[in-house]
Amino acid sequence: MGMCAKPIIDIIIVIENMDYFDIIKNELEFIGNFHNGNQGIEGREAFKKEKIIYNKTLDEINHHLYVCTKDNAEYKRHIFFRNYLNKNENKKHEYYKIKMEIIEKIGNENRKEYVEIKETEYSWFFENVIRKAEEFENMEREMF
Repeated sequence: MGMCAKPIIDIIIVIENMDYFDIIKNELEFIGNFHNGNQGIEGREAFKKEKIIYNKTLDEINHHLYVCTKDNAEYKRHIFFRNYLNKNENKKHEYYKIKMEIIEKIGNENRKEYVEIKETEYSWFFENVIRKAEEFENMEREMF
């Protein structure tokens, strides 16, 4: 089963450590992205697109752009969550149902309220999946 999603791609540039951040920041600014702080998530720096078109193809794709280190906790949670859902059809289906429940409540256009409901009313689901995903990742590491 495919997963419904907002029509926005999350792009995460992963760097070794923050010593490289200024280089990446300057390069991203050169191609029309400005640094917008961490937006409340420590260690994950957000960038927003200027209105000037630098690259027609890339600039027309609706996306969020972040930079973080490879050991960033939020980045790891994001990857663990994605990987676990890709390997577990039951949890993927449960997540799909949660998304549909929220959309039925508020419609398809209010992204801010959608995220707020996901983070408050369904935090139990995400915490459970991430805990299981971390356990699974640790178990896989021990095997190899």
